Amino acid sequence: MPKIHSEIEIDAPPQRVWEILIDPERLPQYNATIIEVSDATGRLDQVGATYRAVARVYGRRIEGDWEVTEVVPLRRLVVRGLAPGGGAATVIGTLEPTDRGTTRAAVEIDYQLPAGFLGEI
Repeated sequence: MPKIHSEIEIDAPPQRVWEILIDPERLPQYNATIIEVSDATGRLDQVGATYRAVARVYGRRIEGDWEVTEVVPLRRLVVRGLAPGGGAATVIGTLEPTDRGTTRAAVEIDYQLPAGFLGEI
């Protein structure tokens, strides 16, 4: 599966960043591909929490179901998503405090696009 990795330093302590990270309604505010979230079972701070998300990838809509598979409070959140046609992704988000009172946030995404995603060739 292809991978994407990105890091950023956020001018806020890990506690504040974590509170935003585990709020499914806030996903579209910090994830540019997510355009809509629904059917959340609650905050994403418990293994087994689920939600449905609509993403726009390469101009195409992908709707999928997501489940939290790992939680280390204030440090790590792992979610696994499935979409029709065989699309799948695992997103690993990690937070690390810095000595400046900021947070180093990293995300790693392993993904597989759904069959037929690019249309007929």
